[in-house]
Amino acid sequence: MSVEAILSNAGRRNLTVQIKVETGEGQIEVLEVEPYGRKQNADCQMFFCLDVNSYEYKNIDMSLIRAAEMTRSLFKPRFPVDF
Repeated sequence: MSVEAILSNAGRRNLTVQIKVETGEGQIEVLEVEPYGRKQNADCQMFFCLDVNSYEYKNIDMSLIRAAEMTRSLFKPRFPVDF
């Protein structure tokens, strides 16, 4: 299953996702997030989510997400889930 399919499926089921994101320095950062949707930016697609550990909202360039895995943790949406 593709990263996009995992994010969409998790969002529709209100399950958090563990994602691996490449940082600007080429490092991999692992985050557990509540998935809310994707939006097209000027030249890239952005993934809108909430980091469950820091409670920070993030817009992550989809091309930087290297892997995604659905968890079994349910979340109560704080925004409409747009998948």
